[in-house]
Amino acid sequence: GEMKMGRWILVVIAVATLPIHSFAGELWQGAQSGANPNEVLAIFPDASLLPEPIEYATGDALVLIDNRRVGQYEFDVLFIFGADGLTNVNLKASLKDTAVAGDFRELEAALSTKYGAPVKTFPSPPSVGKFAFIESRDYFLEGLSVALSCFQCDNPGSLLIVSYSENLGQLQDGL
Repeated sequence: GEMKMGRWILVVIAVATLPIHSFAGELWQGAQSGANPNEVLAIFPDASLLPEPIEYATGDALVLIDNRRVGQYEFDVLFIFGADGLTNVNLKASLKDTAVAGDFRELEAALSTKYGAPVKTFPSPPSVGKFAFIESRDYFLEGLSVALSCFQCDNPGSLLIVSYSENLGQLQDGL
């Protein structure tokens, strides 16, 4: 219907305004791979240092932008730093009252328009009807890796994440 179409256009605009990458190590909106926390804080006036680091496989989240609006979503943006500086930028939306399956499909379509078909899908083949507990799609583009994932996609309290990182496995995986 018209409402659905309007929402869809919003998502397309949201993804279209996610930056076009220059591939000079830029991960997200000007934040460079390898940057230190002060450099990230200097780029984003609405960012702040986390009181306690949050541990991830690739490093520690040290900087947060709270409730950054991207299209129809409010994302918490986490900047994750390893030994050599910024490694990942994670956009995380917790949708407490709604299942995100529809949102996931819309973001998947918008990201595919921007980056081409996903190079990896989980589960494989992807779910057609009801979602698996975890669904993910990975996009690679000249040194940039973008991963879309959701947890408990079909249930309230689900989590939607778009993660930007340097794609070091591009040559092996992309052949």
